[in-house]
Amino acid sequence: MNRALAGNRIVVQWLLRLGFGAAVLTGLAGCASHPGGAALPSAGADITTESDLTPAHRLAQTRLDLAVGYYQRGETKVALDEVKRALASDPNNAEAYNMRGLIYMRLEDYSLAEDSFLRALALKPRDGAILHNYGWMLCQQRKFAQADAEFRQALAIPTYGDRAKTLKAQGVCELQAGDKKQAEATLAQAYQLD
Repeated sequence: MNRALAGNRIVVQWLLRLGFGAAVLTGLAGCASHPGGAALPSAGADITTESDLTPAHRLAQTRLDLAVGYYQRGETKVALDEVKRALASDPNNAEAYNMRGLIYMRLEDYSLAEDSFLRALALKPRDGAILHNYGWMLCQQRKFAQADAEFRQALAIPTYGDRAKTLKAQGVCELQAGDKKQAEATLAQAYQLD
């Protein structure tokens, strides 16, 4: 009985640290991965530098950077305009589709958000940040099993750098699904990494 109480106390402490009420209602903004937070470069992969980028890609990256800035400031519609411009310059930019998905999530247009995340994943199927964001969107729609699958895929990527954040989101999702025991274990694992 004491172990159960201690376990519940851990979950409650984590939920308080995460700001559960406000965070869940606002889409757990801290759990959404912004473009650029995907993964560490894999061994043997060449690092992309400024000289490797075409003018169209540079323009798209500038527009994407603007979109991220506007998004972070809460100027969602302006961010959407900038991400659309980024995609017009570089229609194969997975990070721009990921950002577009986050924007549509904030606008509560889950159909367009899902389309954006799926396009991003078609371009970068092993991008942990995109998998995380798609999983979080599915969790918001109460599609818990699908969300869990996306979180697990993100966590299975050895180079994925935001493991603690994904475990926190997964734990919150498990709690929303009513699986308190698994949520406790997942949040404890996130705590160990954080």
